[in-house]
Amino acid sequence: MLGGALAWLGTLDSLLLWQRHAPVRDLFCPVKNGCDAVLASPFATVGGISVAVFGAIYYLAILAAFLGLVGCASTVWKQRILEAALWLLVVGATFSAGLMYLQFAVIRSFCPLCTLSAAITVALIAVTVWAKRTLDGRPWEASRSTALTLGFFAVVPAAILIGSGPVAPAPARAVRLNLELAQASGPREAAVQLVVFSDYQCSFCRELAPVVQRLRLEFADRVLVAFRDYPIETHPRAFAAAVAAHCAGEQGAFWAYHDRLFSGTGDFSDERLRATAVALGLKMEDFATCLAAERATGAVRRSQEDAAANGLQAVPSVFLNGRQLEGKLTYDRLAGLIREALAGAEKAQKSTAP
Repeated sequence: MLGGALAWLGTLDSLLLWQRHAPVRDLFCPVKNGCDAVLASPFATVGGISVAVFGAIYYLAILAAFLGLVGCASTVWKQRILEAALWLLVVGATFSAGLMYLQFAVIRSFCPLCTLSAAITVALIAVTVWAKRTLDGRPWEASRSTALTLGFFAVVPAAILIGSGPVAPAPARAVRLNLELAQASGPREAAVQLVVFSDYQCSFCRELAPVVQRLRLEFADRVLVAFRDYPIETHPRAFAAAVAAHCAGEQGAFWAYHDRLFSGTGDFSDERLRATAVALGLKMEDFATCLAAERATGAVRRSQEDAAANGLQAVPSVFLNGRQLEGKLTYDRLAGLIREALAGAEKAQKSTAP
């Protein structure tokens, strides 16, 4: 029964991960850039199917094994069921270990639900080994009524979640963004504005940075591209990197410094931040004074607080004319959306011309 309860918990955990936009999931994933960052990564799907779906199937198979164990009278079949469950759990533990490595070492985020799933698999292995040893010592009595009862209470909640399907995200809402806190490139009066909230230690932000750079250069005369700092608390050197980039901006070298940080090795130590400033030919005395000044840390902190006040849960968060963009942010997609916005702005301008 303990094994069945753990497998049932794992099933519900996987289904909550599958329902990315379910409000109830915020109770279990309160960490900013946690579950959302992991589920937005390329590792979250296999063949276009969410890994959480495979997780739910895996736990349902384990649940079926333990329910069969309770209702089975044959000791031989009980041994076979336990052996099959143990092999399946070993495979699951192998995948869980890989996913934990990706979560902490590659994505560098903490997803409580993902970590709980790995812990459940480890607990299930312990319970299965315990069950095998117990079975070797004395026979168990079968109880089909108990198995059916447990199965009913386990399957009904899961069926409700499966039947509801992933909750659709709310329509993108327009957000008023404070560009006084931004590092901007392009005409301030531009009809099209692309605003990026980012973190220098975020792997997805690193992937997006060259896309933003290309867009910034391609639409330099027609689009305002603005960078907003949103260093995530779980990234220990992101705030320091943001302050350093802000200080480079005081000498007119923000974008050059920004590009160096994102294209570098990921070393954001104080020594590397100063070395980047030296490489760009900045005045080091002014740079050091800025790093120690409250104006620089205060600017980054205000941007961080503004992002949180706007309800941003992860980085990068990209806004086009005040509306947040969802999904994969490729160059082709962003460039297409910008061209559509420019065409729409030109059409509106012509319709209002005398």
